[in-house]
Amino acid sequence: MFSLKEILVNETQSNSELILQVFWGLLACQILNGKGRDVVENTSVKKMRDLIERRYQEESITETQFTQYMCWLLHWLLVYSFTQGPKGLENTALFATVLSNPAHGTSLLHVIQMRSPVLLRYMVASFLLARKVDSKYEVSKDVLERVALPVALESLRNGGTDIFAQFLQAIFEEYDIERALKLVETISKDTKENLLMKTLAAEITKQAFLIAFKVKGKLFRSIEA
Repeated sequence: MFSLKEILVNETQSNSELILQVFWGLLACQILNGKGRDVVENTSVKKMRDLIERRYQEESITETQFTQYMCWLLHWLLVYSFTQGPKGLENTALFATVLSNPAHGTSLLHVIQMRSPVLLRYMVASFLLARKVDSKYEVSKDVLERVALPVALESLRNGGTDIFAQFLQAIFEEYDIERALKLVETISKDTKENLLMKTLAAEITKQAFLIAFKVKGKLFRSIEA
């Protein structure tokens, strides 16, 4: 026999799972219908993240389930952000926002660190694309070095070989501009062949070149001084 408390707890857990399923459906509809990022971010993403985190804090889901939920949320956001095309960079920047803005918490960033090195390249690409966005969606200019670099270096130390991680290492740790420029050429080729990034390949490559030349300019000024 279950006590009244156990029955109420089970009912609450069941209701929260049902609510989460509704939000998954809502997010899917918003992606398919090409809704703007304000709608996606405020009516789905934030609420889903909060609900998943609350369920974890209440111990109604395990750590593994929590990580899986967050990983799925990132993958759905990935599809939304990288299917907008060159004219939808403000929407594309949503992926960068949720990984760089403290208001979204650190749970999503931790998923990339722990579970999904594949997502690392999309994080770096989204940060590069966000450099083009000049509006209320603008992402901090130091986000590549401050947020992405530590994750990239950790991935490389653990045997990772992602070209975007190598690019950040060359730029911000080794200050090897020549190597970085060669890596940009590889990035250009890879993004053109990537299903989600191919429509944004030119802009990703352009921003990678720009940041390489920007760092090169700073280095030469430092040497001359």
